[in-house]
Amino acid sequence: MPVVRYRVQVFVLSAVYAAVAGGLYAHFLNYVNGTFFDLPVMVELMAMLVVGGIGTRWGPIVGAVPLMWVSQSLGRYADYSLLIFGALYGVALLFLPRGLCGELVAWEAGRRGRS
Repeated sequence: MPVVRYRVQVFVLSAVYAAVAGGLYAHFLNYVNGTFFDLPVMVELMAMLVVGGIGTRWGPIVGAVPLMWVSQSLGRYADYSLLIFGALYGVALLFLPRGLCGELVAWEAGRRGRS
């Protein structure tokens, strides 16, 4: 099984999806600027990935839901958003190293193993 070839194909396919999404986003905004994805946005995206689970299919979505809820509910503390997301990122790395979905999969596998 040519694993390297499959990985390259998946990487190219994801790059194509990213290029199409970027093109559609630029067309939607009618303007392209590098500040759309600055540090706070990148920290938010990384926190979503880590909280949800990096190696899982549904992890980013599961991570996005609680973090977007936190982001929207802490509107008056917007100045501290990087600090809050950094703290959530650190807590997730310490206590949920596989993310929410990864821990759920491990718990389910352990439960099936005991049955």
